[in-house]
Amino acid sequence: MNTSATMNEFKSSASQVADEAKTTANKVAGEVKSSSSAIGNEVKNFIADLEDMVSAKAGGTFDVSKIKSDITSRIADYKSSVEAASEKVVAQARHQAEGVNTYVHDEPWKAIGVGFAVGLLLGVVISRR
Repeated sequence: MNTSATMNEFKSSASQVADEAKTTANKVAGEVKSSSSAIGNEVKNFIADLEDMVSAKAGGTFDVSKIKSDITSRIADYKSSVEAASEKVVAQARHQAEGVNTYVHDEPWKAIGVGFAVGLLLGVVISRR
Protein backbone atom coordinates (compact mmCIF):
# COMPACT_ATOMS: atom_id res chain seq x y z
CA MET A 1 0.00 0.00 0.00
CA ASN A 2 1.47 3.30 -1.10
CA THR A 3 1.23 5.92 1.68
CA SER A 4 1.81 8.80 -0.73
CA ALA A 5 -1.03 7.69 -2.98
CA THR A 6 -3.32 7.25 0.04
CA MET A 7 -2.49 10.75 1.30
CA ASN A 8 -3.09 12.23 -2.13
CA GLU A 9 -6.41 10.41 -2.33
CA PHE A 10 -7.34 11.68 1.12
CA LYS A 11 -6.35 15.24 0.23
CA SER A 12 -8.39 15.06 -2.97
CA SER A 13 -11.42 13.70 -1.13
CA ALA A 14 -11.10 16.29 1.63
CA SER A 15 -10.79 19.06 -0.94
CA GLN A 16 -13.87 17.82 -2.78
CA VAL A 17 -15.93 17.61 0.41
CA ALA A 18 -14.73 21.05 1.50
CA ASP A 19 -15.69 22.53 -1.88
CA GLU A 20 -19.15 20.98 -1.69
CA ALA A 21 -19.61 22.24 1.88
CA LYS A 22 -18.51 25.72 0.82
CA THR A 23 -20.94 25.70 -2.10
CA THR A 24 -23.77 24.58 0.16
CA ALA A 25 -22.92 27.21 2.77
CA ASN A 26 -22.83 29.92 0.10
CA LYS A 27 -26.22 28.84 -1.24
CA VAL A 28 -27.78 28.93 2.22
CA ALA A 29 -26.12 32.27 3.04
CA GLY A 30 -27.40 33.75 -0.21
CA GLU A 31 -30.91 32.53 0.52
CA VAL A 32 -30.82 33.92 4.06
CA LYS A 33 -29.49 37.25 2.79
CA SER A 34 -32.20 37.42 0.14
CA SER A 35 -34.93 36.60 2.65
CA SER A 36 -33.59 39.02 5.26
CA SER A 37 -33.48 41.73 2.60
CA ALA A 38 -37.09 40.99 1.72
CA ILE A 39 -38.06 41.13 5.40
CA GLY A 40 -36.17 44.41 5.81
CA ASN A 41 -38.01 45.89 2.84
CA GLU A 42 -41.30 44.68 4.27
CA VAL A 43 -40.53 46.39 7.60
CA LYS A 44 -39.67 49.62 5.79
CA ASN A 45 -42.91 49.44 3.80
CA PHE A 46 -44.87 48.74 6.97
CA ILE A 47 -43.39 51.75 8.76
CA ALA A 48 -43.93 53.95 5.69
CA ASP A 49 -47.58 52.86 5.54
CA LEU A 50 -48.05 53.69 9.21
CA GLU A 51 -46.44 57.09 8.72
CA ASP A 52 -48.70 57.75 5.72
CA MET A 53 -51.76 56.83 7.76
CA VAL A 54 -50.74 59.13 10.61
CA SER A 55 -49.91 62.05 8.31
CA ALA A 56 -53.15 61.60 6.37
CA LYS A 57 -55.14 61.73 9.60
CA ALA A 58 -53.13 64.59 11.11
CA GLY A 59 -55.16 67.28 9.34
CA GLY A 60 -58.59 65.79 9.95
CA THR A 61 -60.60 63.86 12.42
CA PHE A 62 -59.53 60.47 13.65
CA ASP A 63 -61.74 57.46 13.08
CA VAL A 64 -60.20 55.13 15.64
CA SER A 65 -61.97 52.03 14.36
CA LYS A 66 -60.78 52.71 10.79
CA ILE A 67 -57.20 53.30 11.95
CA LYS A 68 -57.33 50.17 14.07
CA SER A 69 -58.60 48.06 11.16
CA ASP A 70 -55.95 49.53 8.82
CA ILE A 71 -53.16 48.80 11.29
CA THR A 72 -54.50 45.31 11.97
CA SER A 73 -54.64 44.62 8.24
CA ARG A 74 -51.09 45.88 7.69
CA ILE A 75 -49.78 43.84 10.61
CA ALA A 76 -51.44 40.71 9.20
CA ASP A 77 -49.83 41.39 5.81
CA TYR A 78 -46.47 41.92 7.47
CA LYS A 79 -46.77 38.71 9.49
CA SER A 80 -47.64 36.67 6.42
CA SER A 81 -44.69 38.12 4.50
CA VAL A 82 -42.28 37.37 7.34
CA GLU A 83 -43.67 33.86 7.75
CA ALA A 84 -43.34 33.17 4.02
CA ALA A 85 -39.75 34.42 4.00
CA SER A 86 -38.81 32.39 7.07
CA GLU A 87 -40.47 29.27 5.65
CA LYS A 88 -38.47 29.73 2.46
CA VAL A 89 -35.20 29.96 4.42
CA VAL A 90 -36.08 26.93 6.53
CA ALA A 91 -37.04 24.92 3.44
CA GLN A 92 -33.77 25.85 1.71
CA ALA A 93 -31.74 24.96 4.81
CA ARG A 94 -33.55 21.62 5.07
CA HIS A 95 -32.91 20.90 1.41
CA GLN A 96 -29.21 21.65 1.79
CA ALA A 97 -29.01 19.57 4.99
CA GLU A 98 -30.63 16.66 3.18
CA GLY A 99 -28.02 17.00 0.45
CA VAL A 100 -25.21 16.91 3.00
CA ASN A 101 -26.85 13.95 4.75
CA THR A 102 -27.11 12.05 1.47
CA TYR A 103 -23.49 12.80 0.65
CA VAL A 104 -22.32 11.62 4.07
CA HIS A 105 -24.29 8.39 3.66
CA ASP A 106 -22.92 7.87 0.14
CA GLU A 107 -19.32 8.74 1.08
CA PRO A 108 -18.93 8.00 4.82
CA TRP A 109 -15.15 7.60 4.81
CA LYS A 110 -14.64 10.91 3.08
CA ALA A 111 -16.87 12.58 5.66
CA ILE A 112 -14.98 10.91 8.49
CA GLY A 113 -11.68 12.01 6.96
CA VAL A 114 -12.84 15.60 6.60
CA GLY A 115 -14.15 15.56 10.18
CA PHE A 116 -10.81 14.25 11.36
CA ALA A 117 -8.89 16.87 9.35
CA VAL A 118 -11.06 19.71 10.64
CA GLY A 119 -10.69 18.44 14.21
CA LEU A 120 -6.94 18.16 13.79
CA LEU A 121 -6.68 21.69 12.40
CA LEU A 122 -8.82 23.09 15.20
CA GLY A 123 -6.69 21.25 17.76
CA VAL A 124 -3.51 22.70 16.28
CA VAL A 125 -4.94 26.23 16.17
CA ILE A 126 -6.28 26.03 19.72
CA SER A 127 -3.09 24.54 21.15
CA ARG A 128 -0.99 27.39 19.72
CA ARG A 129 -2.89 30.03 21.64
